[in-house]
Amino acid sequence: MEEEKSIKLLEIQEQDRKILDLYFDTARTQQQKDQCKEADRAFWAYKINSEIALHSGFNTLDTNQISDGYHTFGELYEHRYLLFFALAKSEHETWISCVRRGVDKYEGSVNPFWATYTHSDGSKSYDGYFLAGLGREKGKQITYHIPIQYWDMFIQYADLLDRAPEFDGHTSADVLERLKSL
Repeated sequence: MEEEKSIKLLEIQEQDRKILDLYFDTARTQQQKDQCKEADRAFWAYKINSEIALHSGFNTLDTNQISDGYHTFGELYEHRYLLFFALAKSEHETWISCVRRGVDKYEGSVNPFWATYTHSDGSKSYDGYFLAGLGREKGKQITYHIPIQYWDMFIQYADLLDRAPEFDGHTSADVLERLKSL
């Protein structure tokens, strides 16, 4: 059944691709050509993501091995975990320095870095992951699900919480803006 759906989806995608190629061949203005290029990028992103979703569902694909030609997803996630750890460690050390000097830079002199196995709603973190965060106040949270193999490294600097602070609904885009403002 799933294989039939996949074949049908590929047939539809190929038809869409032919229409896109025909449109590009007839595009006359630069704006039309630019629109074709954007549609082409969207087509390939959709096709690649569809294939990843299909094969991930059959457990025939290790997404950590997918590469852009320079780095694999696995390598990039490893960088993300270690960079977040470095940021959290630095913020923790700044917090300690502020406490010693009597400066209240952080939410009432509370360690800004925390870790837990439980989301704010009481649900457990994803299997094999814990939740680590920087900031507790709404509008300031930066959080990630981190593989359990990093637990011992993170808890050297984190407050261990029974539950994560109340989730402020932040998105990946919000986290990027919050990182830029640090």
